[in-house]
Amino acid sequence: MTDDEVLQAHYERFQAFQLLSFKKIPKLKELALANIGSIHKRADLSKKLSVLSPDELRDLVCNKLKLISKSDPWTERVDFLIEVMVSFFEKQQSQKEAINALPLYPNEQIMWDESLVPSINYSGEGCLTLPKLNLQFLTLHDYLLRNFNLFRLESTYEIREDIQEAVPHLLAYTNNEGQPAFRGWSRMAVPIKEFKITEVKQPNIGEVKPASVTAEVTFSISSYRTQIRSEWNALKEHDVLFLLCIRPSFEPLSADEAAMHRSHKNSDFSL
Repeated sequence: MTDDEVLQAHYERFQAFQLLSFKKIPKLKELALANIGSIHKRADLSKKLSVLSPDELRDLVCNKLKLISKSDPWTERVDFLIEVMVSFFEKQQSQKEAINALPLYPNEQIMWDESLVPSINYSGEGCLTLPKLNLQFLTLHDYLLRNFNLFRLESTYEIREDIQEAVPHLLAYTNNEGQPAFRGWSRMAVPIKEFKITEVKQPNIGEVKPASVTAEVTFSISSYRTQIRSEWNALKEHDVLFLLCIRPSFEPLSADEAAMHRSHKNSDFSL
């Protein structure tokens, strides 16, 4: 079935349930008269069904809709009955919608998951769950999906390696005020002074994410050498930057490090 056919079957099934509710279940009259788009999500549907008593809900699930047998011992649990109803009538996300909702670049859960993206120290003792790119694919869509998954995993690995190389050079620590501070520097990473979101546009029709988000990031590269400053100044539209949140452990500076930090501060050295 195509995505449109699956969606049409979902609407027909839900409309039949609304008709049944209108005829035989007075407590669900509000659900029966509501627009499908406003109630076919999990949270909304659960709220509408919660007005029924346990006996009414059991009769609806077991007798009227016959989703489960009334002899099932789980029918004594209201939360189970609601879950059965919601799972049957909620709008399911298609694979295409799930893929379109994925970001091209990784989040922190994927990036540090060694089971998905092994580190450079991988010994080869076990198998990696990577999609194979060969002639044994089901459809063109399946082939493109494998390419997309491989692209995300490869980009995740490269980004993680860059972060693991750059961040340690910053020598992050927590100062006496409890704020993150840095006693080192990195060519590819710079602490930001200010970050603020200036504009969030409304989602496009049929989408749930903002059409665009505009933010301003303020940082200083005055302490860097001319060559490094020119590289940072060469940043242009569509170049990709990553914002990292670093939470160092509390390690007070030694006497030598504190003296060095004061001398850098007096000479306008800042990161």
